[in-house]
Amino acid sequence: MNIGHLAEIRWQTGRVMTEPKLLPAGTVTILCAGYAPPAVFATPGEALAALTGGPAAVHTGDVLIRDDGTPTGPAVRRCAQLRAL
Repeated sequence: MNIGHLAEIRWQTGRVMTEPKLLPAGTVTILCAGYAPPAVFATPGEALAALTGGPAAVHTGDVLIRDDGTPTGPAVRRCAQLRAL
C-alpha cells in the first residue's frame, strides 16, 4: 500500500485512512431507494426489480466496499444526490 493509494481512498470517501479497509468492487449498479442504505447490484435490471416504491435513483459506476460491507465512493454519492432531486 502506498501513500498515493491512501490519498485516493481519502479523496473518494472523504475519510482519512491509515490502513486499507476498502476493497474495490468494480463497476456495479447502485440503487438508492427511500431512506435505506445504498444497495449494489450486478445489473440495472436487478436493481429495478428490487425497487419497492418511493423516491429512488439508479446509477452505474465504480464502487469501493468498506470492511463492514457498506458501498462507498463517488458513484454512491452521486446516486444519493440523484435520489434527493
